[in-house]
Amino acid sequence: MRSPRLFVVWLVVVFSAAGLGDIVYLSRQRNTSVEFSCVSTHGKEKPFAFSLIRDWVKPDKVLYMNFGASPTIFNERDKNRILVQSGGEHQQVNVNITFLLGRHTDLYRCVFHYDYENMFMDHPGKTKYFLYVDDVSIRQPQASCCPPKQIAISQAKEAEAAVAFKD
Repeated sequence: MRSPRLFVVWLVVVFSAAGLGDIVYLSRQRNTSVEFSCVSTHGKEKPFAFSLIRDWVKPDKVLYMNFGASPTIFNERDKNRILVQSGGEHQQVNVNITFLLGRHTDLYRCVFHYDYENMFMDHPGKTKYFLYVDDVSIRQPQASCCPPKQIAISQAKEAEAAVAFKD
């Protein structure tokens, strides 16, 4: 059975979709990868740059890329995890994130940046992506002093001592 947190996240995404536009739900396991295919909603002009932004759990910029240059990846821990590929007229950008961890769970949005006679404008991508990473290592205790049976016996003795103390 999936965790209750996943169900709550699913409810938020479903009920937010009406106000936020198209949202694609992606579920991945720890250490797998995901690809966001970002397509511009403004097909008339050629954008000069692209951004990927986290919007929900930890709002922050993920990356910024001027077309023709290497992307700037803002989180140092993700520098070797993210690959960006751009199509011909820069109307489509694919972002691949590898070796996913639970901390990558978030709502991601793509933004295309345009220059209209020295006036900069941002246009969102067609789709937002909700990424849930099932990271088993987060749910399991990191370190345990004792085997489960020993812990249960210890807790029972503590409860017994507390009852005896009250009497």
